Amino acid sequence: MRLDRFLVSLARPTRCTNRCGACGLDCSIDVFILIALATGENRDESRLRAVLDLRSGDRVDVVEVRKRLLRLSRHGLVLLERGRRTPLQRIERFSITRDGRAFLASHARALDLLAEEIHVALLSR
Repeated sequence: MRLDRFLVSLARPTRCTNRCGACGLDCSIDVFILIALATGENRDESRLRAVLDLRSGDRVDVVEVRKRLLRLSRHGLVLLERGRRTPLQRIERFSITRDGRAFLASHARALDLLAEEIHVALLSR
């Protein structure tokens, strides 16, 4: 059943975003941010942006990184520390929360199960 949904998702047009059905996050960049934070890339925005550029293959704007960090913070997945109250200011420090790590673990388990299903389906042909 999940394999069918995965194949349908591959057939979607490229202009659709890669949103997770469980959490609604745009997994293409948001998960890259969480992975980068979990592996210790939480020193500054420019370093995080460089990691995202490398992983996504596209140039990620600083404002986009800040927006996504704020959205992940609202979901409780990232802890942000800012000095002023303007929404798109430079974020001084950020780190992944326990919920963020649990989110990554649950998505990793789901992807692992999906990969196993695909592997079994390919072997059975």
